[in-house]
Amino acid sequence: MKKLVGLMIVGFWLLAVAADVQAMWCGTNLVTVGDRKADVLFVCGEPLLAEVVGTEKTAGRKEILEEWIYHPGEGSFLYILTFRGGKLIRIETGDRR
Repeated sequence: MKKLVGLMIVGFWLLAVAADVQAMWCGTNLVTVGDRKADVLFVCGEPLLAEVVGTEKTAGRKEILEEWIYHPGEGSFLYILTFRGGKLIRIETGDRR
């Protein structure tokens, strides 16, 4: 029993640390990796911050890398969405604010 409780505590701690996730809720709508920037904007609205963070060469084309930050509310994690060429490629959670 003690081992199970210890594993649960470690599991919850790992969930609280910054991590990549595959989806994010915006109200009752789900945004997932692979979605287009326009779809995320329509579902989630304007991000708290949006900035170009670089470029990446893919299949011989130079594509813009952007990060958008959303904060759903007090006590929630920040969400950092990374887009490459207008397509969502990563969702990360940040600090709880």
